[in-house]
Parts: sequence; structure tokens; C-alpha cells
Amino acid sequence: MADKNEFIARFVIDEHDNNKTIIIQPLRNHLVEVATLAGSFGRRVSVEKFMYLAGLLHDMGKFSEEFSIYIKGKLQEREIERDSEKGSDHGVYGAKFIFEKYGKNEGYEKITAELLATICCYHHGKIPDCLNVNGKVSILERMKKVNAEEFERVVKQFTDTIDEDIERLFKEATQEIIKKIQDIATLQKDGFIYNLLIKLLYSMLIDADRLDSMCFEINDCAWKQYVQNGECKKALKNYQQNLEIYVKQLSNNKTKVNNIRTVISDECLYKGKGFTGVYSLTVPTGGGKTLASIRFALEHALRNDKERIIYVMPYTSIIEQNAEVFRKALGNECDLLEHHSNVIDEDKQDNYSELIIRWENDLVVTTVVQFLNSFYGRSSQDMRRIHAMANSIIVFDEVQTIPIYCMNLFRRAICFLSEILNTTVVLCTATQPGNDSPYLQEMSKNDIVEIMGDVQEKFTSLKRVDVVNKCRVKPYTLEETVDFILEKKQTVNNLLVVVNKVNSAKKIFAEIKLKIAQSTKVFYLSSSLSPEHKKDILEKVKEGLGKKEALICISTTVIEAGIDISFEAGIRNITKLDSIAQTAGRINRNGEKELGYCYVINYEEGSYSKLQEISIGGIKSIDILERFEDTLMPEAMQEYFKNYYSDGEIYQKFDYPTKAANIYKLLDMSSASNREGYRADEENPSFPMCFPIQFASASKEFEVIDSSTKSIIVPYKDGQNLITQITEGNLYMSLEEKKKLLSKAKRYTVNLYTYAFEMLNEVGAILFYESMGVYVLSNGYYDDELGVIYEASADNYIC
Repeated sequence: MADKNEFIARFVIDEHDNNKTIIIQPLRNHLVEVATLAGSFGRRVSVEKFMYLAGLLHDMGKFSEEFSIYIKGKLQEREIERDSEKGSDHGVYGAKFIFEKYGKNEGYEKITAELLATICCYHHGKIPDCLNVNGKVSILERMKKVNAEEFERVVKQFTDTIDEDIERLFKEATQEIIKKIQDIATLQKDGFIYNLLIKLLYSMLIDADRLDSMCFEINDCAWKQYVQNGECKKALKNYQQNLEIYVKQLSNNKTKVNNIRTVISDECLYKGKGFTGVYSLTVPTGGGKTLASIRFALEHALRNDKERIIYVMPYTSIIEQNAEVFRKALGNECDLLEHHSNVIDEDKQDNYSELIIRWENDLVVTTVVQFLNSFYGRSSQDMRRIHAMANSIIVFDEVQTIPIYCMNLFRRAICFLSEILNTTVVLCTATQPGNDSPYLQEMSKNDIVEIMGDVQEKFTSLKRVDVVNKCRVKPYTLEETVDFILEKKQTVNNLLVVVNKVNSAKKIFAEIKLKIAQSTKVFYLSSSLSPEHKKDILEKVKEGLGKKEALICISTTVIEAGIDISFEAGIRNITKLDSIAQTAGRINRNGEKELGYCYVINYEEGSYSKLQEISIGGIKSIDILERFEDTLMPEAMQEYFKNYYSDGEIYQKFDYPTKAANIYKLLDMSSASNREGYRADEENPSFPMCFPIQFASASKEFEVIDSSTKSIIVPYKDGQNLITQITEGNLYMSLEEKKKLLSKAKRYTVNLYTYAFEMLNEVGAILFYESMGVYVLSNGYYDDELGVIYEASADNYIC
């Protein structure tokens, strides 16, 4: 019998002494440690034995002669092995072992074997389509490539080395899978849920594997102990105590609006005592739902022994703002992780990249993009964090902003979380569709529980804005729109104007600047500004409002959701009713006046061919504006969403159709199209697999946000210094220095659609630096007011 420590999983070189000592991780140790970790993850969702067995099997192929030769060669060369899949296809051995042993059985044993084989086979890389382009089953084709004699040797080495009763473990694993399948069978459209189950199991295995590898490489086992001991939930009580002190201080300000916010917050605290499930939180804009919802979440976590709170928001600007609110309320030392595109990891704690992959913190604040990418994105790294969502509380702020084409994918993810992963979900918005809306269907076996009592009364008592319909049969021209703005400005000291398109905002801004008195400040906000630039403009606007200065802010939708700002009045171009409500939420926000006014007009902004949701939403909004006296009340909003979601053009987008495929169907194992093209052979005359799911094709097509944009670094403030470093010093930078530089540059980056990028590229305004992989904008094409412009200023020069 071979020495159990003879086989090597990996090695590191200790650089702390002159001898550069080589430290080896025996393969047996790695398998047992990954199994233990994976089992601890599996305990969260009652698949502990299944995951323990997967951990034992995943690297069985490292017992092969091919891998031994590869790793020992690396050892002699003292070259650290970073991607052991290059050395050999070691994932397929454990898959083949378990599939050949049990995959020919009937019923649940076949299902369990296929699940184990899938996640073991592809624990490096990504899960492929069940059927490949040749009409063959991908995993079976991969297994056929394994040499029979070598396979027998590997199985013998494995069984000689691992002191476990595989037969017993498999039977226990099968019992766990039976229970999971029975749970799934109680859900509607359960054929889709199986792709999420496979991703969950895959998530736990790859996280355990990569976490164990990292701990060995950095010689720090604290990460594994942190996970296994459940340390992350011990601080929640302390956070709650800090929050209650903070809320009490806020409630001392006895204004009418603040009193209502206190009532809403107290009600959330009380309802936090409820059971795990799906909740809606319908609070009027400006009703303090951010703190109220976190108050609910902390109470609920402590009552139901939840492990963490995940707060999901639509925009990075809201995340940064709300993260600061959470730190103030919970304590600056709270274990809060921000995961979004503008995070700069310089000066963060060690292994910060590992944190944003894993989401094991007490409180995670992230975006809808990151949430949906976890389930449907292209990267296996994103999938690692799925299991961290188990037994947690996930709060979705401004949930109405979920893209239409992600609707069914989002709803099924919520159903999976609540019904299979024991996770409580809270859907927060001021514009909640009714319970009969397709938006809220199939998220839970049970009714969605509204946290607020007497929602209608809350909206009535917190009413601070009247929405006034000023739409006409003939749309407003640019000149008429500017005249309307100037007319309304005469009645107030400050005014917010929100339109749908960047070019519209620029045109109105330019005309207003020409016609308004110099004593009135005019500001512009849109996606053509970098994040840092938008932040600076908002600070100037807030400062001006605080000083009671005369001002007008012309903006696109970037100001609507989550921005804590208050104007005397506003003008909104026609759009979806929930967006109109968001603009109204920036008016008289704190009840400074008895009543503020939001005027809705129909300014002609041109074609909405790529923005059908706005065009259709506008038509439905006009109907509600004409029929209801108060369009911000819940009954009006519910009627709007009923009409909007039932529109054929909108409803057909729910399953994420693309030119190539329908993503929902690709991930639905009951879809007959996923078996089409199967080429039978003598060994498998009929389709042999339980899960005909096209994973790779679906992930290839999936994007939360249209990625037909290119990111360019712009010369705004410190962005100019960063551009200088990129253009002059990039050849001499280390990889780590480049990463830090590019991380900083996110604050000075603008995303341009293809047509806009090409316009600038044709005139030489954009340069590409291959060594850094970035595009840079010339100085003359960035304006201190308008951001990116398309005609060079007099000072134009190429950086």
C-alpha cells in the first residue's frame, strides 16, 4: 500500500528564509479538508453528507500518474502550480467513479450520482451545456476519454488512501437529495429550479476547494475556522443595540414627517418577529424605508437565527450613500462589505477580493447586477457565493427597477432562496404592484406578507407632493419645454427637471443657461458624468438647497432612486409611473412646505426604439394620470402595473428572449428543446441524463445591463493624474500597481454606447493603452459641466 501522504495536491515556497523552503499539501489532507468544509456549507441547507462526499471525490484525479508527473515536475522547477487542470483533467475521475458506480441505477440514486458527477467534473472552469454542438452529452463524452487502466489505478489509490465508507455516504447523500427534490416538487414550474439546485451544490464545492487552497497558500486556517464556527452572526445583537440608539436620536426631531417615519420604523421592528418567508415593504418615498428595513432585518435575523443580511440596490451611487448610513447606525466597525463596481480595494483588509467573491460578512451591500450574476452570470467565481445566501435575509431596495427581461429569472431565484435555502426576502418599494400582479407570482408557496399595516393610511398621512398632469395631445417642443420650466421656476426658489435621454438633458440645460438670470444656478446630471463628477455635482446642489439659493437641476434618471434630496417643485417628462413617483420623491421630501408639485409633461425626446419600456410605460401612465385623482396612491400604482405587465410587448420579455435563445427555457430541464438534436448511440439509445440543462448557452447570453458599452477613463480632477500615470508609467508598473491604479480609475470612468464611442474614436478623441487594457478620453472632450462631449473645445489635445 502506498504512503497516504505520497500524493501531492499542491505546494508553496516559503520565501521568509534564504532556503526558500517548499511546503507540500498532501492530497489526502486536501480531500478531507475540502470534504469537511463542503459538508459544513451543506449543513446550512441539509445536504451535509452529499457535500462531504463531493469534497472527497472532487480531486480524485490527482492520484493519476499524469498529474503526479506534472506536479512533481513543477516541484523540481520550483514553479508554483496555479491551474492544476492544465496538468490533467483530474475532475473527471471522481465524476466517472460515482457515475459508473450508481448512474445506471434507477430513480433517486441515478439523480444523486448525476449531481455529484456534474459538480466534480467541472469544479475547474464552468458547467457546460448538457448537450454539445455534436448532439452528444458533454459529461459522458468527457468520461469516455479517460484511459480504463489508469482509471482503475486511480480508484485503487483513492480507496486505499481515503478511509471512508463510500457506499454508506452515497446512501446518506441520496436521502438528502430525495428531501430536496420533494421540496422542489411542491413548487410551481419546478423544472427550472433544478438548475439553481445544481448551481448551489457547485457553489459549495468550488468555494470549499478554493478556500482550502487559499488557506494553505497563505498559511492561515483562520478563514476555515471562521466559517465552521459561525462567528459571523455573533455581532448582530450589538449592531441592533447601536441601531436602536441611533433611531431614538433621530426620533427626537418631532416634525410631522419624522413622526410618521418613526411609526413606520417601529412597525418594521415589530414585524421582524415573523417567520422566514417573502415580505413586501411598501413605504411612501421619503418614508425612511432604508433604516426601517434594516431594523426589520436585524430583529428577524436574531429571532430566526439567520447568518447575515444582504442589502441589494439598483445603483452604485445608492450603495455608497446607504453604506455610510449603515455604518453610522450600526457602528463604524461593523462587518460591512460593499460589493459593487466602484469599490476601491486599496487599503482594504487583506484578501479583500476573496471577501467580495464569498459574501461571508455580517452585512453585505451590493447591486442587482451582482445578485443576478451569482445565479445566471458567466463566471464561476460569481457562483461561489450562492450558498452564502442560504439562511440569510436579503433586502431588495427599489425592487421595481429589476429589468423586465430578468423578471422570471429573478422570481425563480427568490422562490429558490425562500423555499429551498431558508432565506427571508424583503421587497422594498414605494411603488409596489398588487399581489395579483405577475411580478409577485411564484416567488413563494405562501402569500407574500406586507410588513406595513394600513399602507393606504401611511401614504395619505405622508403625502407631500401632488402630481399634476400637464401632458397635451401635441407633445412639447424644446422651446415650449424650456418656457414651461422658466414659468414654473418663477413660482419656486429651486426646481428639479428630469427627462429620459442624455441628449435631451443637454439641450434643455444649454437653453436654460442662455435664458435664466445669472443669479440662478443651473446644474446638469446624467450618465455622461463620471461617478466622482456626479457626486461633486450632487454635493453642490445639496449645498445650494441648504442655503436657499435659486437653482435648477436638469437631470436624467440618475437622480431618481435613493438620492436623499429635496426640491420645492419638479417637472418630469412622461415615462413609467414608478419613475414619475421617484421624481416626486425628490420634491418636498421632508415636508418643508404644506405641498409640493411635480408636473408631468410630454416633451418630444425622439424615438424610443431601444427603450420600449419607457414608451409603453408612458402610454400606461397617461391613462392613470387621467383616471386617478392621486397617482401616487397604492391603488393607482397597482392599476398601472396591472396594465403595464399585461401589455404583450412587455410580458413577452419576461423569459429573457435573445436572438439566439430564450434563457429561461435553456435553464428549464422540462423544456423539450433542451433534448433536441440528441444523437443516440448503441450504449444510450434514449436520452440518458436526468438534467437536460443548457448552462453555458444561457450564461453566454445573460447580462443584467446591456454591455454594448465601452468604459473610458476621463480627465476629471484626479482622473487627469491617473491618465498621466497610465500613459507615461504603465510600462514600469507591477501587476499589483496596475490593479490599484485601475481600481482608483473606476471613479473617473464613463460608459459609452457603441455609437457614441465610435463618434469620438473617429475624431481621435480616444486612445487605447493595450498594456493596461483601458481607453482614455482626450482632455478637450470632457466638460466640467456636461461631462463627455462630442465636439472638441478650444483647448483640445490628445493625452
